[in-house]
Amino acid sequence: MGDAGKFRKSGATVGGIPTTPQIIEMIITTWNIRGLNNKEKQRYLKERLKKYKPNIMLIQETKIREHKLKEVISNFKPHYEIIGQDVVGSVGGVAILWNLEEVQFEDWISIPQILSRRFRNIGSQEWILLSNVYGPNILSERRNFF
Repeated sequence: MGDAGKFRKSGATVGGIPTTPQIIEMIITTWNIRGLNNKEKQRYLKERLKKYKPNIMLIQETKIREHKLKEVISNFKPHYEIIGQDVVGSVGGVAILWNLEEVQFEDWISIPQILSRRFRNIGSQEWILLSNVYGPNILSERRNFF
């Protein structure tokens, strides 16, 4: 499963000015799932969430519509939520999944193959922008994309 790591943030603030260090640990994972319509991949996703307990998971190439993503996740959450993009035909699709007990999301932007959300750890005052991007495989399309 994609890269997994802990996001460490430091810097408590007073009136927006950094003072003493504060460390907030988050586990953020990313996974190019190459299709989430497959029951085996849905089961594997459920196992990964249970084992690693990420605060946030970025998923690329879902290849399913957003309403289906929500249906898939509803089968194995008590505390995960998801937002995603509808695919174009059977190509692409990105999603952001988060733990409702640990992460608060607000504003979001969605353009083809890019999904961005503003988030913060519950209890933190600072907001962070997180983007999930899936670029085209065809070189000429990739050049125009970026």
